[in-house]
Amino acid sequence: MMAAERGAARNTLLAYTTDLQDFAAFCAEFGVAPDRAETETLRAYLGRLHAEGLAPRTAARRLSALRQFHRFLLQEGVRADDPTATLEAGRP
Repeated sequence: MMAAERGAARNTLLAYTTDLQDFAAFCAEFGVAPDRAETETLRAYLGRLHAEGLAPRTAARRLSALRQFHRFLLQEGVRADDPTATLEAGRP
Protein backbone atom coordinates (compact mmCIF):
# COMPACT_ATOMS: atom_id res chain seq x y z
CA MET A 1 0.00 0.00 0.00
CA MET A 2 1.05 3.61 -0.31
CA ALA A 3 2.17 3.94 3.32
CA ALA A 4 4.68 1.16 2.80
CA GLU A 5 5.95 2.77 -0.39
CA ARG A 6 6.44 6.08 1.42
CA GLY A 7 8.46 4.45 4.17
CA ALA A 8 5.97 4.77 7.00
CA ALA A 9 7.05 3.61 10.44
CA ARG A 10 6.50 -0.03 11.39
CA ASN A 11 3.94 0.89 14.07
CA THR A 12 2.02 3.01 11.58
CA LEU A 13 1.90 0.13 9.13
CA LEU A 14 0.68 -2.22 11.85
CA ALA A 15 -1.99 0.27 12.92
CA TYR A 16 -3.14 0.75 9.31
CA THR A 17 -3.33 -3.02 8.87
CA THR A 18 -5.52 -3.32 11.95
CA ASP A 19 -7.63 -0.37 10.81
CA LEU A 20 -8.23 -1.87 7.38
CA GLN A 21 -9.05 -5.26 8.90
CA ASP A 22 -11.65 -3.55 11.09
CA PHE A 23 -13.12 -1.81 8.05
CA ALA A 24 -13.16 -5.11 6.14
CA ALA A 25 -15.09 -6.74 9.00
CA PHE A 26 -17.58 -3.86 8.95
CA CYS A 27 -18.03 -4.25 5.19
CA ALA A 28 -18.52 -8.01 5.56
CA GLU A 29 -21.51 -7.36 7.82
CA PHE A 30 -23.20 -5.71 4.83
CA GLY A 31 -21.90 -8.02 2.13
CA VAL A 32 -19.70 -5.32 0.59
CA ALA A 33 -16.12 -5.88 -0.50
CA PRO A 34 -13.87 -3.20 1.04
CA ASP A 35 -12.52 -2.23 -2.38
CA ARG A 36 -16.08 -1.69 -3.63
CA ALA A 37 -17.36 0.33 -0.68
CA GLU A 38 -19.05 3.59 -1.59
CA THR A 39 -19.03 6.87 0.32
CA GLU A 40 -22.22 5.93 2.19
CA THR A 41 -20.58 2.77 3.54
CA LEU A 42 -17.53 4.76 4.62
CA ARG A 43 -19.75 7.32 6.37
CA ALA A 44 -21.63 4.53 8.15
CA TYR A 45 -18.33 3.05 9.30
CA LEU A 46 -17.07 6.40 10.60
CA GLY A 47 -20.46 6.95 12.27
CA ARG A 48 -20.12 3.63 14.05
CA LEU A 49 -16.64 4.57 15.28
CA HIS A 50 -18.02 7.84 16.61
CA ALA A 51 -20.97 6.08 18.29
CA GLU A 52 -18.58 3.62 19.93
CA GLY A 53 -16.68 6.56 21.42
CA LEU A 54 -13.43 5.96 19.58
CA ALA A 55 -10.81 8.57 20.41
CA PRO A 56 -10.70 11.36 17.80
CA ARG A 57 -7.03 10.70 17.00
CA THR A 58 -7.73 7.01 16.42
CA ALA A 59 -10.72 7.82 14.22
CA ALA A 60 -8.58 10.28 12.25
CA ARG A 61 -5.91 7.60 11.76
CA ARG A 62 -8.54 5.16 10.53
CA LEU A 63 -9.80 7.73 8.05
CA SER A 64 -6.22 8.27 6.91
CA ALA A 65 -5.81 4.52 6.36
CA LEU A 66 -9.03 4.44 4.34
CA ARG A 67 -7.95 7.40 2.25
CA GLN A 68 -4.60 5.83 1.46
CA PHE A 69 -6.23 2.50 0.66
CA HIS A 70 -8.69 4.08 -1.77
CA ARG A 71 -6.08 6.30 -3.39
CA PHE A 72 -3.97 3.19 -3.92
CA LEU A 73 -6.94 1.44 -5.55
CA LEU A 74 -7.47 4.46 -7.79
CA GLN A 75 -3.81 4.62 -8.83
CA GLU A 76 -3.72 0.89 -9.52
CA GLY A 77 -6.83 1.11 -11.70
CA VAL A 78 -8.91 -1.07 -9.38
CA ARG A 79 -11.37 1.80 -8.94
CA ALA A 80 -12.29 4.70 -11.17
CA ASP A 81 -13.13 6.96 -8.23
CA ASP A 82 -12.10 7.74 -4.66
CA PRO A 83 -15.09 7.45 -2.29
CA THR A 84 -13.09 9.09 0.50
CA ALA A 85 -12.62 12.33 -1.45
CA THR A 86 -15.65 14.04 0.14
CA LEU A 87 -15.15 12.73 3.67
CA GLU A 88 -14.03 15.15 6.35
CA ALA A 89 -12.11 14.23 9.48
CA GLY A 90 -14.27 14.26 12.58
CA ARG A 91 -17.50 14.11 10.62
CA PRO A 92 -19.18 10.75 10.06
